[in-house]
Amino acid sequence: MKSLLIYIPSYNRFDMVTRQLLQITNAIDRFGITNVRVCVSDNCSTDERYRELPAMFPQTFIKCIRHSLNIGAGLNVTRGFEFNASDYVWILSDDDEISAESLATLAHEVGVGEHDIYYLISNIKGDQNVADGMIIHSQREYLQCFSSLSMMGLISANIYTVRLAKYIEYMHLYGYTLFPHVAAVLRFMEFEKFSLKCIGGGLIKWNPNQNSYGHIYEMALTNVLFLAELIQAKNNRKIFLAKHIQDFGVSHFFPLAIKNCYNFKKAWIQVGAVLMLYSGVLYVQWHFLKALTLLFPNAYARYRARKGKISL
Repeated sequence: MKSLLIYIPSYNRFDMVTRQLLQITNAIDRFGITNVRVCVSDNCSTDERYRELPAMFPQTFIKCIRHSLNIGAGLNVTRGFEFNASDYVWILSDDDEISAESLATLAHEVGVGEHDIYYLISNIKGDQNVADGMIIHSQREYLQCFSSLSMMGLISANIYTVRLAKYIEYMHLYGYTLFPHVAAVLRFMEFEKFSLKCIGGGLIKWNPNQNSYGHIYEMALTNVLFLAELIQAKNNRKIFLAKHIQDFGVSHFFPLAIKNCYNFKKAWIQVGAVLMLYSGVLYVQWHFLKALTLLFPNAYARYRARKGKISL
């Protein structure tokens, strides 16, 4: 039976992570699950209660680690792929909920281990394009069916083969995009034969909160598009760009701009700067043409005549 590491990156959400651990431990005890291990990665939280987690959850299948400094959300996710003690890695957000029955189902699926990636249909944008039991074998089909960055990027919705760690360098290189795991997936699909199985639905309950749509997403609005350079096939790259410009703009940029007055102000400043620059170009062009008409009046008249503006 193949094993699963549930890796939970967390920062200053103690109540959420303890609730998550209680759900997992109850499921393991209830169904006698033996192929699941858990690791909580505390990203140097200022909440000192995190230090109590090892005593609160002394089970041998749970490990709690704490970074000495905050390494950023992207790198904290990447660290989950650096463990080599399991066949699969599930980066589970501490704010998402999973039932005991769901964990038992996933433990069985992963235990059989017939596929490289398991996608958990979570009622997020784009889920209508896939169905329970659907299997994908090509990057193009993946990009066509996974029609939003939410489907690719929601860490709780994807369970990955540990073979993805072979491309961990791309996670580090593209950590600034906020979706380092997507960078590794795109490279994995370029060079490896793979199979992805969709499992649905309602295995997890996605609970977006204020922290999920904070300033870190603002920084990733354009950076995420750099992931497209990892896709070699031109047509596939176009599919990725077209879908995610639309998805990220509609889903994230405009709501953030409207909600956050600072961003809205910043956006208008940028628009104003472009308009001023364009007006300046027109102004210089107008004065340049005016000078030419004074220096070469006959040449300018002939030019206007050829354009049908005047007749000589």
